[in-house]
Amino acid sequence: MTTRVLSMALLSVVCATVLCAEFLPKPVRLRLKDGRNFDCTLLQRTEDSIWIERRIGTSIAREPHRVEHIDAIQFPLPTILTSINVRALKSKDELRSAIHEVEAEYAAWQQFEDIKGHHAVAVLKLYADLLEHRGSYAAAHRMFGRLLKDARDEETRRHAAQRLAVCAFWSSTNGAALAALTNALAASASDAERAELLFYIGVSHAQRGEPVDALFALLKNSVFYSMHGTWEPRSLAAALAPFASLGRRDEFVTTCATLTQRFDGTVWAALAHDRLAALHAGTNLSTLSSITTYLEEP
Repeated sequence: MTTRVLSMALLSVVCATVLCAEFLPKPVRLRLKDGRNFDCTLLQRTEDSIWIERRIGTSIAREPHRVEHIDAIQFPLPTILTSINVRALKSKDELRSAIHEVEAEYAAWQQFEDIKGHHAVAVLKLYADLLEHRGSYAAAHRMFGRLLKDARDEETRRHAAQRLAVCAFWSSTNGAALAALTNALAASASDAERAELLFYIGVSHAQRGEPVDALFALLKNSVFYSMHGTWEPRSLAAALAPFASLGRRDEFVTTCATLTQRFDGTVWAALAHDRLAALHAGTNLSTLSSITTYLEEP
């Protein structure tokens, strides 16, 4: 067992060294604790020091600097932070390629997490967002948890907590994410955030067998937050389950009609048309009360 652990540790070191080697060299501004600043090229990172190359007069010098003597390294902004638009990635191949690129970049930035001025947190946020966008909710949950731990600014921490709650919803069952979603709602900063979280809160209540609380959350989106993306039709579609479980046939039929008329051509209208047809064909309302049948992605 000891040999295996040692081998794995050596493999991790080798992989980190390879990643770091691909990541470097990189132009940086080095600031030392004694007040000196160098515009230089970062060549190598070892466990306790860095190697740089800088111009002195007409010559080029290569020199080491111990991490304990470094105040900060000002790195250039990674191009992936401006070139990758998470929501614009539609195909699986595009998404897979972007995740691979960001994953490698994040692994390289981790080599500098003990030095001020790195971009590890920003790259980690992009990495977690990409994983969630792909639907890898368990992996995204781990990355957002790390982001919440590492981030210092309040906006990033709020984003991490919100996405943690949403990923927890998709990674768990029976409304287990309700507490996290409720906490995220209390800290939300926009109507768009509130609309999304209310949807997941409503569905979580439905999963817990709490149809009245589910409707209270879901119908808020059609009253207060109807201008934010697909959350209104998604919430109305999800409301069909608690209406059915409460035996509220009139409300069920009216909501189906609203979806088919106002959101014609959408997956939500098709879902409502299907449920309405089943009801008119004699299907018992109680058999249409499972919330899982109303969670189809658009």
